[in-house]
Amino acid sequence: MTLDEFIAESTERSDVRLSTNGWVSEHGFKSLYVRRTGRWLEDRWVDCLDLANITASKPGNGAFKALVARLRLAHPELTLFVEAIGTKRFMDGLLRMGFVRTHESRGVNAYLLGVASPEAQ
Repeated sequence: MTLDEFIAESTERSDVRLSTNGWVSEHGFKSLYVRRTGRWLEDRWVDCLDLANITASKPGNGAFKALVARLRLAHPELTLFVEAIGTKRFMDGLLRMGFVRTHESRGVNAYLLGVASPEAQ
């Protein structure tokens, strides 16, 4: 299943608080595990696409930055949530792309970008 197919299929569900997840195929990535879920942010349920396990085919060549740009254009209604960041380089890159750090995910390094982010208000 492609990422776009996953988003389309998960959009059909009626309750944003229910989670849908799976491994998807996406150009530029060796593996990509995503989760479509609702998160309680800023006193409301927010529709999020969690990018939970990410391995680029060629790390450092801009695949993630291109993915984020594409998702922001095609699905501006989704808040992107990236969790369990393992490297400082990737953390710094997320901040440069406009993500903000959140403590919503129980102590792991997590960042979000979208309707719940301060820059989108």
